[in-house]
Amino acid sequence: MLYLKSIQQLTKHHFRVDKYQRGYKWDVRQVLDILEDIESFEPLGKRFYCLQPVVVRSIENKNINEYELIDGQQRLTTIFIILSALKTELYSIDYQTRTESAQFLSSISSLIERKEIDVALDSEILEKKLDELWENYISQNSTYDNIDNYHFFKAYQIISNWLAIREQTEIDVFKRKLVSNTKLIWYLIEDQTESSEQVFININSGKIPLTNAELIKALFLVNNDFHNNPSAFSLKQNEIALDWDRIEYSLQNDEFWYFLTEEDSSQNPTRIELLFDIIQNKPSKSKDPFYSYRKYAQQTKLDWEEVKNLFLLLQEWFEDRFLYHLIGYVVSRKIANIFHIIQIHKNSNTKQDFEEKIKDLIKVRFRKKDKESDTYIYDIDLLHYERNPGAVIDVLLLHNIMTYLTSDNNYRFPFNHFKKQKDWSIEHIHAQNSKPLNKPEELSAWVFQNSSLLKELQADDREEKINELLLELEKLHVEYGLKEVPKQTKELYVSTQQKVFEFFGDIKDEDQKHGIGNLALLDKNTNSALNNSTFSIKRQKMLTIDKEGGILRNGKKMKAFIPICTKNTFLKYYSKDISQMHFWTEKDREDYQKNISQLLIDYLPVN
Repeated sequence: MLYLKSIQQLTKHHFRVDKYQRGYKWDVRQVLDILEDIESFEPLGKRFYCLQPVVVRSIENKNINEYELIDGQQRLTTIFIILSALKTELYSIDYQTRTESAQFLSSISSLIERKEIDVALDSEILEKKLDELWENYISQNSTYDNIDNYHFFKAYQIISNWLAIREQTEIDVFKRKLVSNTKLIWYLIEDQTESSEQVFININSGKIPLTNAELIKALFLVNNDFHNNPSAFSLKQNEIALDWDRIEYSLQNDEFWYFLTEEDSSQNPTRIELLFDIIQNKPSKSKDPFYSYRKYAQQTKLDWEEVKNLFLLLQEWFEDRFLYHLIGYVVSRKIANIFHIIQIHKNSNTKQDFEEKIKDLIKVRFRKKDKESDTYIYDIDLLHYERNPGAVIDVLLLHNIMTYLTSDNNYRFPFNHFKKQKDWSIEHIHAQNSKPLNKPEELSAWVFQNSSLLKELQADDREEKINELLLELEKLHVEYGLKEVPKQTKELYVSTQQKVFEFFGDIKDEDQKHGIGNLALLDKNTNSALNNSTFSIKRQKMLTIDKEGGILRNGKKMKAFIPICTKNTFLKYYSKDISQMHFWTEKDREDYQKNISQLLIDYLPVN
């Protein structure tokens, strides 16, 4: 059960920290952060400073205000030490690990004398000076020498010195903010079937849903304008709950989710949280899991319509075929995230204006120049696998996107498949080179595939050359059954392989070999499966993988998503001459590159 409790409301509460928990050990920076955050907070209207959750369970057969502190002891202990330095007693904490630690903490203000120290010092220097003070202290008070007291001592010295450099009026204001305007998320565990230790483990492994989104939901459900009208209040709560479920259900559609973000939500299954982070403009570098909750908790009035309208806008973009493909591309290539795109939309006058601005995001990237050579990085004739693989992937993916977008049907590029695959690579349509085959079964398969292909072509006018290659392959076949492939067989394989690739149209020019006309987008698993293969064999393998929806690896089927343009190249969709399907010729490369240029004409640089 969730509540919001001010520090004042903890008066006469007693907390027990059981022995399964680690001891208190906040460092200098963490203690100073909470002091400075509370001091800088302005409690205008009903705003309050919100601490992260505290998880408690009532202690059976005890006073109603006695709790086991399952999670949050670092925060509550720090607040306790601050209150002690302010000579204010509200609640108590009992550490079960060491009785002497609990006794030291409860009397800390009388046991420790403040030693003047500059809290503005660098944290590392400050830590060293505090260590010196501690050594001096325990040399005279050896009975208090334990690790808990060491950290209590340091925190108290920091806090008391931080307060000492402030006027009394400033201290009074700070105390009021701490006691009355600072609240914590009070999470009361009512289920008694699970041990507290297991609850603690679950919380720290993320199994208990103390999520940012659920805490925000609680705020929306209790914060509406109908408190004086129970019927209307309940009706509004039901409306929000139904809207929430509908939005969450829609965002659970992976096609929708991966259109909006790169984030893998498996660690946090509540996807509606993305909307709250957008509205509260959560910084991309923020590590605070409760950032948006804190922002909402400081507002006196919450606007549920704002959440609904944002969702409807994102849904509208998802359903719009043009915006779906362009925004999806921009997000997937990290040209801009959905936060930035929302801002662009706010600054757009019309839908057409917005669409043009999204296109401009891609144009800006695609029309960058290399400072050293003063040439366009994305010049289609200069793109090179080895020089700029990132730019190659950008172009190949956009080619796929534009292929879907310009088709006559309602096909949509599946960003969910693309992003879930994660490991993408660039495939040389005509093999770049081949890795050596060390396993007999691999060598056997290679020999069989190429022998079968060459036999299909024996009526070709190059029959003599084909027969020579078949003889060399037969030599390899005789030795493939050995447990280990001999060195001379490996050498023969390398020689024969080179001849096979030359026969099937080896590309001598390095720029052509690594140019965009010989490159396609492929996931790494499929790419690995095509290694050491000529164009025709790659084509056969790819059709099999596409038909079966995956690759068999070590007895397990691994999913594979082959982009449409990659399939098209191996089907020779772009080639004007399809009289033969065994070679990827220079003319095939030219036709393929021309199609890329035509589809991407609005984005590629103009020479």
